[in-house]
This record gives sequence, structure tokens and C-alpha cells, in this order.
Amino acid sequence: PLERARHLALAATDPDAAVTAELETAAGLAVARGAPEIGAELFERAAELTAADEPDVAGRRILAAAGLYLQGGAPDKAGRLLEALLEQSFEPPRAEALHLLSLVRFRQERYEEAFGLLYQGLAHASSSEVRAAIELDLAFVGLSSTLDHRPALIHAEAAVEHAERSDERGLLAAALA
Repeated sequence: PLERARHLALAATDPDAAVTAELETAAGLAVARGAPEIGAELFERAAELTAADEPDVAGRRILAAAGLYLQGGAPDKAGRLLEALLEQSFEPPRAEALHLLSLVRFRQERYEEAFGLLYQGLAHASSSEVRAAIELDLAFVGLSSTLDHRPALIHAEAAVEHAERSDERGLLAAALA
């Protein structure tokens, strides 16, 4: 399935829903096999082959690709994708993109920029789940970069509060930890 999807992606020149569906499936297989960068490439190509009238779908695919590039150890690739996504004329999933870009900046040891992006993401967050995840990373980035527990505690408590409102038990467990 991976090779088939890659060949279809290489042969496609115009948006094609069937090809993009196969690319997403193959990306999931690549990730399950421990190859996040291959999954990222497949999601990125799926975004390129997404119809112009579906910018939200393309944005979701770009977010997935960026997350996998970061997971696979390619933060620069992830950062470039996210910066381009945030500059699009359509409204991307801004909170999620800013959150992920903050993690890229943190990995690049650009802590002040990571903080700023997290606060921007928090301002755009519309769900308890997203707010909890951002608050959790504000606590983590703060603690990791300043070693001061007091500000981190405020964000950790907020993360627990928002995680309790969501249905994500894993997120609640992480916030409680």
C-alpha cells in the first residue's frame, strides 16, 4: 500500500480525492511502522493534491505532516510548513498551527518565541482540549527554560481544569502528572 500510494502521488498532476485518501492511509501505515518522516511526506503530498475548494482539508493535512516531521527529527521542515500554513489566505486551524510551531521553536531552543506562539495559540483556542494542551506546554516550556515552578504551576493547574472539561483521558493524565 505504501509503494502504491507513492506511485499514485507521483503520477497525479491534478487534485484527486481517491489518491489523497490512499496517501492518508499509507501515511498512517508508515507511522505505525515507525517511519514518521515518510508519513509526513505522504501527508504533504496529499495536501498538495487537495482540491482548492477544500483549504481546511489541506490545512489539516499540512498540520499532520508538520507534526510528523517534528516527531521524525526534522523541525526545520515542520517549521517551514507551519509558517506557510499560517500565511495562507484561508483561516487555518490557527491555534493548533501556532501550538505546533511553538514546539518547533522550543526544539530549536528559541524559548521566547515558543512562549509567544503558545500565548497566541491560547488566544485562538476554541476547545477545552486545545486549551489544555497549550496550557500544559506553557507549563513544560516555562519549567524547562526557567526552572521556576511558580509560573509553571499556574499553567499546569489551568491544563488540568481544561482537560477535565474534555473527553481526552490521556490529556488529563498528562496534565495531572
